[in-house]
Amino acid sequence: MMSTQYTAGMKCVQQREGEKEMKYQYLLCVLLALTLVACQPIQPVGTITQQTVTIPQTEDDKIANAMSAAPLSIAQDATIIDWPIDPTLGEGKVLRTGANGWVCRPD
Repeated sequence: MMSTQYTAGMKCVQQREGEKEMKYQYLLCVLLALTLVACQPIQPVGTITQQTVTIPQTEDDKIANAMSAAPLSIAQDATIIDWPIDPTLGEGKVLRTGANGWVCRPD
């Protein structure tokens, strides 16, 4: 004949083992969920298109391009100098002479 204390103790041990098993199952589910989330491919938000820069060809285009980089109050009286074809030749060609001491160059 089993005593009631022994039966109660067995139930308590079985309950603790069941709780441990539930904790392990819960932990396994959480780890599985984290693994699935971490393995999802990254979806691109949008594609970035690179802007194309058109190189100004005529002197008027180069002057307009150079003036676009400065505020109008400075650009309207600035000297516009083109880049030299060869850096060893010194300064580039003066496209427009200015009066305020500022120099602008086209892209």
